[in-house]
Amino acid sequence: MYRIKVTLILLIIAGFAVSSVSAFSPTLIGGTTIEHIRYSDSQSLPWYRLYGIGSWRTTLAENGYAAVNGNAELSYTDSGAGSFTDSEALEGTLGFIGERGTTVLDIGFSSSIDDPDSGTVLNPEWSLEYTLSPRQHSPALEPYLRYSGDYLYQELASGDRLSHEAALGLLYKPSITRGYRLEVAGTGTYWNERYLFDSGGGETDTLRRDYRAAVEAEANGLAGYFADWSLIFSGGALFSNGNYYQVDLATLQADSYDAWFSGFEAEWSWSPSRSVQFASSLYTESRHYLHRESLNEDGSLGGELLSTVNTGARFEADWTPDDRVYFILALFGGKTFSNDSNYDAWSMGISGSIEYGF
Repeated sequence: MYRIKVTLILLIIAGFAVSSVSAFSPTLIGGTTIEHIRYSDSQSLPWYRLYGIGSWRTTLAENGYAAVNGNAELSYTDSGAGSFTDSEALEGTLGFIGERGTTVLDIGFSSSIDDPDSGTVLNPEWSLEYTLSPRQHSPALEPYLRYSGDYLYQELASGDRLSHEAALGLLYKPSITRGYRLEVAGTGTYWNERYLFDSGGGETDTLRRDYRAAVEAEANGLAGYFADWSLIFSGGALFSNGNYYQVDLATLQADSYDAWFSGFEAEWSWSPSRSVQFASSLYTESRHYLHRESLNEDGSLGGELLSTVNTGARFEADWTPDDRVYFILALFGGKTFSNDSNYDAWSMGISGSIEYGF
């Protein structure tokens, strides 16, 4: 495992090295954040973070381009015994613009070398997307097809999984001030260490499998010259062979992850001057289970199908005196509503950051 961790560090350093020898000057940003989060169970956590961000982009011949993006973060909380956590990400993109369309290949890799709960975490991701857009006509209506996948490995946890997704979408941009997108997607997730339970609560030889179908609609645009916005509506259904065993009641609930869901996201940003920018976001997601019952506070079955609604918001303001140093203030919070008290919770927090662009 030590060799894996050393290899991860070398990969991250190599990614930034590729950026530094590029033909164009890369974008390099270093920052630090102090964050305080309070939870509904009266737990309060202060977080201290150091992070770096790097990006680079160049053209390839006449009709292609390449880009590399990377970031790394080290976080610490002194709550209780104190703990460190880290995260790293590196992504490469290749794009080719042909006579009839554009092809984009993305390969990414995110990790945590020493997560307090999961140990070493490795998460490679990949996607290939083709957008039909003949150059000679430049239509406002552009269909696209995308395949994507990812694999999650966790050293200490049992959430290892492999996912594949296929999506078909349609882009419509009638003008520079507004655009629309409609997408349907299907996802299959295969869990490597999640086994189904038998009627006595023991593990069987059958692994959990999830299948998800979803539709997403987006509208975005510009409001004047200094503000932009986006709205996203989504919905779909999840079908799984996974089941849930309630130990206290010695009760097995079959197909307990089957559910239908819907969601909404809204984002807005406004830059009244070159030195100031404001941004806000709002989200909500509801999930209604088709077979799983909610639990009462005493742990007994509630007689109702479990449902949850997650909602939250974030507001952020940043200011720079010289386009090199940035001061950022963020307020955020979220609440989960449910007919099961185990899911009913809230959190809220505030963070302040300083970033420096090299």
